[in-house]
Amino acid sequence: MQMQQANSRFEQLLSSQGERRKKDPPTYEGKFGEDLELWIFATEEYYANKRGIMEADTSDFVTMISSSLGKSVLNWYRAFSSDCDATGMPKTWQLFKTKLRKRFRPKDFEYNLRERLFQLKQHGTIHEYVSSFQDLMSQSELDISEMEKRFYFQNGLRAETAKKVKELSPRFLHEVIEIATNF
Repeated sequence: MQMQQANSRFEQLLSSQGERRKKDPPTYEGKFGEDLELWIFATEEYYANKRGIMEADTSDFVTMISSSLGKSVLNWYRAFSSDCDATGMPKTWQLFKTKLRKRFRPKDFEYNLRERLFQLKQHGTIHEYVSSFQDLMSQSELDISEMEKRFYFQNGLRAETAKKVKELSPRFLHEVIEIATNF
């Protein structure tokens, strides 16, 4: 009987752990240099099981995530919320992301991002360079052609690695990365 009670308690513990909330949702402070796109991605992943309300034409999702905003972003959100209420427009996730980017991204963000990609150089290991490159690439909202990706990536490689990549003329970024990693 005691063993049965212990097993029952153990099963209850296991099931309650499964229901327990995962770690806290990502927060966005709106600080200079903070990766807005990474926060958007992390938020969408965190709430993946709520995709239905995320994509709905209602304010429900944005209202739910507003508690994950830092002070300066929350002040902006208050004005955004008032504007939406005044015009009768729902605070949809799409509208929220568009307005958030407009407010917290530098005006010339995509151009500056291209500059940073062009100036990025491999100083450490190839794996560190790949990580830095992919971090910058993930911030772009615009499509970047495979040739442009190759150009930026190859431009920052050490000379001997870049020469090897050029000799093999890969068409896709993943091929360039593979060649550089194996060189």
